[in-house]
Amino acid sequence: MLEFLCDYVSKPGEWGLVTSNTGYNYNDYEDYDDEAGRAEFRDSANAFLCDYGPGYELTEDGTVLAKGADGLQFILDAEIVPFDEKNVDSKVRDAIKKWRNRRLDVADKRKAIRELADVFEWLKKTKQLARALDRKDESALFEIANNFGIRHHNPQQKSNYDPNIWYSWIFHFYLATYHAVIRSLIKQQKTAKRATKTK
Repeated sequence: MLEFLCDYVSKPGEWGLVTSNTGYNYNDYEDYDDEAGRAEFRDSANAFLCDYGPGYELTEDGTVLAKGADGLQFILDAEIVPFDEKNVDSKVRDAIKKWRNRRLDVADKRKAIRELADVFEWLKKTKQLARALDRKDESALFEIANNFGIRHHNPQQKSNYDPNIWYSWIFHFYLATYHAVIRSLIKQQKTAKRATKTK
C-alpha cells in the first residue's frame, strides 16, 4: 500500500479559482508537485517504518526495503563508488536490493551472494582482483562461493550448515570485501595518474 501511495502522491500548490475547458469555475489547487509530494510522503513513512519489525525504509524509487540488522545497515548503505557501471557498480546495487527485499527467502539470499561472486569473477578475469588481493585471499573468496553451494552444484559441497545463518555472513563478508577491493583499485589508479603527471 505504501509503495502504491508513493507512486501516486503529490503535493498541492496554491488554492485558487480554476476554470475548466467548458468555462465551469470552481475552487481547487492550481497545481501539484509530484516530487515534493513523494519526498514528504517518504519522510513521513520512514518515521515509523524504521521501528516496524526488524526495520524498513521507503526508498527514493518508492520500494519498501529492509534496513538490515543493527550495525550491518551501514555497509548496506555505504556509497557504491563509481568504478565500472556495467560490470561492477550496477551488479552490486542489484545484489544489495535483492538482499534488502522484505520478502527475502533462502533462494533470494543465494542469488544476491552469487551476484557479488560474479563481480569478483569479472574482476579476476580482467586481472584487477590480483592487484587488490594476494593469491590466497583471492582463492578464499572463490572457495566460499564454490564450496557452500552458491555457484555450483556438486557432491563435494558443504551441506551441513544452516543457510539462513551462513548466507548472511557470506553476503556481508563479500560486500565488505567488494568495498575494500574497489577502493584499493581506485586509490591505485589515482596514484598512477599522479605519478604520470609528475614525470
